Amino acid sequence: FPSHDKVVRAFLEKYKTIHVELASDFVLRRPIVETESTVYIIVSQSGETRDCIAACEYISDECNGVCLGINNRPGCLLDSKTLAGMHLNIGIERSVPATKSFTATIIALAMFASSTSIDFSKIPDVLEKHIQIILHKKPQIIDETRGDIWITGDSWGLGIAKEFTLKLQEVAYIKAFMTTGYEMKHGPIAL
Repeated sequence: FPSHDKVVRAFLEKYKTIHVELASDFVLRRPIVETESTVYIIVSQSGETRDCIAACEYISDECNGVCLGINNRPGCLLDSKTLAGMHLNIGIERSVPATKSFTATIIALAMFASSTSIDFSKIPDVLEKHIQIILHKKPQIIDETRGDIWITGDSWGLGIAKEFTLKLQEVAYIKAFMTTGYEMKHGPIAL
C-alpha cells in the first residue's frame, strides 16, 4: 500500500508485532517468508492490484504461507488468492485521489488492532475538523507556491505527507516531494 504503510506501521506497532512491506518491492526481493507463526495481510483497494496479487501468490503458493486480504470489492482476484479477508464496502471510487478507500483502509487496519482503545465514533468529527482546516488553508498554500512543494511528516504523519504529495502530483500536477522532518537536513534544505 503506497501511503498506508507509514500511517499503519506507526500506529499498529504499538499494539502488535508487525512488519510492513510495499508489495512491489517485496516481490522483487523475494525474501524468506516465515510460515509457522506469521500471517500476511495483503491490502489492495481494488483487490486486483498486480503487485499485491504477485506478493500473495509468492507467499501462499511458493512458500505455503497464510494470506488474508483487505480490499473494497467482493469477488475480486485477491479473494480467490487469500484464506479469508475483509471487504471495506465503501462503494466505487469515482475519482483519482481514492481518498475514501485510503481512509477506510486506515480505519480497518486500526480496528484489526483490537486491543486499542480508539473511540471510532469520534473519527468522522475529527476528520471533518481537519478537512475544514485544510480546505481553508489550501488556496493560500497553493497560491503562494513558486515552484516545488516539500511536504514533511514524522511517525504516522509521514504516511499522510506521502499521500498528500501523491495527490498533488496526480490531481493538481504540482511538483511535490515528501521527506521526514528529521531528514530535511540531508538535501531538501540545501535545495
